[in-house]
Amino acid sequence: MLHEHGYNNMNRFHSSFLSHSPKEKKTTSPWNRLFSYIADPLVCYYTFIALVLILTGLGVIMVFSSSAVDLMSDGQSPYTELIMQGLYAVIGIAAAVGLSFVNAKHFPRWAFIPLVIALLLQVLTLTHLGRDAGGNGGWLKLGPVEFEPAEVLKFSLCLWMP
Repeated sequence: MLHEHGYNNMNRFHSSFLSHSPKEKKTTSPWNRLFSYIADPLVCYYTFIALVLILTGLGVIMVFSSSAVDLMSDGQSPYTELIMQGLYAVIGIAAAVGLSFVNAKHFPRWAFIPLVIALLLQVLTLTHLGRDAGGNGGWLKLGPVEFEPAEVLKFSLCLWMP
């Protein structure tokens, strides 16, 4: 009887996985449901977007917290750097949204243009337009904007490389 009972349980076990009849209720483990949810491309896409926005916001807050004391000791508003970094974040997010509408097949074809521009900007740091910031002489000042051309070069290399 025990052997027969075990045999029946084994048959029920196999039949629940091998049978495809609509009468039998299929149950999946919570881990399988979780994995299928995580593996869904749309979930990955929206999770990535949410993480980028969260990290951008945290970065703006960190810049604000690290620069507020120095700005206040210089007699400036502590929100000056927060507003500028927030503006840069909004511009970057707008550029990312705009680039998301471009077909990725076009990137390799036109990627040499930003690469050449970035290389020229990097060379300009060796001229009188180049500035030192914190011991680093790789900064460029063009009008009211001061930036590091190496960051533009990194981005253009990402577009150019296959």
